[in-house]
Amino acid sequence: MGKEEIKTKLQDVLIKEELDEVDIVYILRSIRKILDINRNKEYKKLRFYCNWALHIQINNTDMVSEELRNFPDDVVSSNKFLNYKIFHEELKKFLKKYSFKTNLYKNYDNVFKFNKLLTDIYIDTPLVVRSVKKKIITLKSADYTKKISGGILVKIPATRFTVTYEK
Repeated sequence: MGKEEIKTKLQDVLIKEELDEVDIVYILRSIRKILDINRNKEYKKLRFYCNWALHIQINNTDMVSEELRNFPDDVVSSNKFLNYKIFHEELKKFLKKYSFKTNLYKNYDNVFKFNKLLTDIYIDTPLVVRSVKKKIITLKSADYTKKISGGILVKIPATRFTVTYEK
């Protein structure tokens, strides 16, 4: 499959009104292919998230080492990593650079569903973080309900995680 065919098929998926898990894996796979074909080293964190979806364990976490170095003690970095803020920042830049259109950022509900499915994809794919001690981070999916003004209940995606230290 050539570069233009990959881009055309990716664009077809990106403009869908509603994405499912298969679509998201396809998007991540296609992004990685485009980055590889173009030998693009610019989107290291986006590449990390693409790789994470396509492997059974990630041993190279260098691209997000800053965010994972003090995980989970550094709440700000941990939250940017767990709520996919880093992912979405680079995804938006990638989409703009390659002139892709998407309905993903049309409303919060789309992003909420996307993030939930992304977590489902990443569940049980450990991240091995090497520092003084080897730290293994495994995500779990969860939702919690929060009451906002007016007594309205809102479902909020939460990502639980397990951190295991090995000597």
